[in-house]
Amino acid sequence: LPIEYLLRDKFKLDLLASVWEELLIIAAAALLLWRVCRRQSRTFTRTSALEVALLLYMAVLLLEMMLNRPFKEVAFAGYRAQCEYIVWFFLISRLCEDGEDVKLLFGSFLGVVGLMAFHGIYQFIVAVPIPSSWITSTEMGVRTRVFSTTGSPNIFGSILIMAAPSAAALMYYFKDTWKKLAA
Repeated sequence: LPIEYLLRDKFKLDLLASVWEELLIIAAAALLLWRVCRRQSRTFTRTSALEVALLLYMAVLLLEMMLNRPFKEVAFAGYRAQCEYIVWFFLISRLCEDGEDVKLLFGSFLGVVGLMAFHGIYQFIVAVPIPSSWITSTEMGVRTRVFSTTGSPNIFGSILIMAAPSAAALMYYFKDTWKKLAA
């Protein structure tokens, strides 16, 4: 989200902002293939029942898209939205070779979410105005809604909810008190 925010809102690079995720997927796949070709990857051939189920899910979605698609573009966009995160799961599970890689991934994720949370707290303190399209008759007394860099309070809340179990797990994992407090 911070990359998307910088590309789209700060640098006004709309074309790059619309394809950077796909370019990152291609780069991650190329890195994984490079590791496999150089025999540096120990995780490429590992499989689990979850991965088999996810591949089956993607195949069923593809079949459904092919059989029931009155609007091809909409059907493909929906399939891409459903499967892009599964592709990320496969790539990340193959690129994380050991516990240190997983720690780096978790730390980076929670660091970014932490910065976004502080930005949301700042938005609440300075009472960022609520766009009129967000206000219904039942919300007339609401002073502000925070959205950080997401542009939507609902998406921001979803990210915070997704990060909470990871932060809680790290609180139990760390031995140092300052790291527990940071988590």
